[in-house]
Amino acid sequence: MQKNSDPDKSSSFPADRLFNMLARAPYMSLGVLWEEAVDRVDADPSGALIAARRLLEAACRQVLDRTSNDISPSADLATLYNHASQALSVASSQQTQQTYKALFGAIYTIVQSVGELGSASGDAHGKPSHAYVSSISEAELALNLTGTVCIFLLSALESYLTLNERIGSDGHVFLRFDKTGVWRIFDHSRNSPKSLPFYEIDTGPALWLVGDKGIYLMSNGNPRPGFDGLNIPQGREQEIRSLTVHANGCDPEIVDFELWWKVHCAINDGSDFCYPLECGLFEDVLEHSDTEIVIVVGEDDIAIHSDREFRATFGDPALS
Repeated sequence: MQKNSDPDKSSSFPADRLFNMLARAPYMSLGVLWEEAVDRVDADPSGALIAARRLLEAACRQVLDRTSNDISPSADLATLYNHASQALSVASSQQTQQTYKALFGAIYTIVQSVGELGSASGDAHGKPSHAYVSSISEAELALNLTGTVCIFLLSALESYLTLNERIGSDGHVFLRFDKTGVWRIFDHSRNSPKSLPFYEIDTGPALWLVGDKGIYLMSNGNPRPGFDGLNIPQGREQEIRSLTVHANGCDPEIVDFELWWKVHCAINDGSDFCYPLECGLFEDVLEHSDTEIVIVVGEDDIAIHSDREFRATFGDPALS
């Protein structure tokens, strides 16, 4: 089963990449901070700098949380970034090549400067007109650099998670899916008047676990749901992308190819795959999950867990 792709999605720009990242469940809180910063650039440049600093602080704390590193709640941005970059092995001091030492050192300088500008802007609020106030151009520069650093941090985090959390030492693959998204396609499959057959086999209502352009779940309900949630009109199946729910870290619009491809290869040696999973397997799991469901793919079996059950059975290593 091939996913229909939008031709306009064949390439992306850094701003699109950041937008797509921050729209995903693990990073939505960062998306709120990003939008706040963008909205304040023209009317309140100093406020935009404060929001940019908060965004970087939140991104660093998310890295530290998901890599199981504790740090003081009062740590400043430079300290947060120093610890986060070390956790992801992208600190300047950890590099052996001089070029990367210089590059990653420059990133640290940018982060430190954004933090200082944000603090200075905060100190200026409520003070006389001669106090520090940023211009729009300065705020735009700082915000664009902030977005670039966020992409760098989150991409490095996804790489870390791929290597340390999504593929177990025993070869099992842990696929995490947003509960809300899975509920949506589950309801579609269960309530559709017909179900698409799987290689001419009637499986009844099911979700298909697919690996081709990323790894995702989709409903086998007919008519199929489009990416906008509306059923695709008959005859337009090749024009409109199906509604899918990608596994965290396995969406090619967000994650670099070499990262999600490692997970794909761990499941089926690089070959595309499609496994039908009956809706009945998901109902109890969805009802007892907090925010995610976890599909564990072994060499000969597939198991579906609520995030609560997974933690109780396997511990925390494969969950953020």
